[in-house]
Amino acid sequence: MVAVAPVTIPLTSPLTVGEATVDALTIREADLADLVALEGVAGSPMIRFVRLLSRLSGVPEDSLVKLRATDLRRIQVEAATHLGNVEEEAGATSPA
Repeated sequence: MVAVAPVTIPLTSPLTVGEATVDALTIREADLADLVALEGVAGSPMIRFVRLLSRLSGVPEDSLVKLRATDLRRIQVEAATHLGNVEEEAGATSPA
């Protein structure tokens, strides 16, 4: 089986993480440990999505919640292979 290479997605609106500005997210493929970590996470599918995205990108959740909707949608579509089925729960659909 061939591993899926990380994907880097530029952000239209950069995030502030501590003192740093993040203008792109690099997202690795989820592994079983990432998906197991979501078990028992209370809240909406979007909360689960943010938790997983934080694990896969290394960006803290409190920074990710400041993503603009256009960047969120792009991440959901472009990183779908990396996110398992969590992006479907959070409202992503295939591009038209």
